[in-house]
Amino acid sequence: MTNTIKLAAYGTLRLGQPNWGRFLPRAVHLGTHRIAGFRLFDGGAYPYAVPGGTGGIVADLFSIDAATLRQCDLLEGHPDHYARRLVPVARHEVWLYCVERAPHGLRPIAHGDWVEHIAPGSAVRAAAGVGEGR
Repeated sequence: MTNTIKLAAYGTLRLGQPNWGRFLPRAVHLGTHRIAGFRLFDGGAYPYAVPGGTGGIVADLFSIDAATLRQCDLLEGHPDHYARRLVPVARHEVWLYCVERAPHGLRPIAHGDWVEHIAPGSAVRAAAGVGEGR
């Protein structure tokens, strides 16, 4: 497998989260980073990233192959539910799933970290060591 595609996962595909083991078992983890220019909203079972804002969102970066990207597209409902956008992160251009506007009535997650939001003080987050533009 040639892992040449970079993916930013901020929700259920993050390291240790439910879809990580199902969709990214062979992905190479490149670290955890804050991605500027996006806001995170609580969609219940999963979050939404929306362009805008200043705080940023926390995401795990992975190196994946084309087949894995296609599987992630199916999971994320790309292009009908989430759009996939290239964004600069830590000297990489990475794919990020987002929506242009948060669905009506969703609460923002001010700190931008889904894992911290669903499990405050999570061991996964503490072990990851969030980086700022590494």
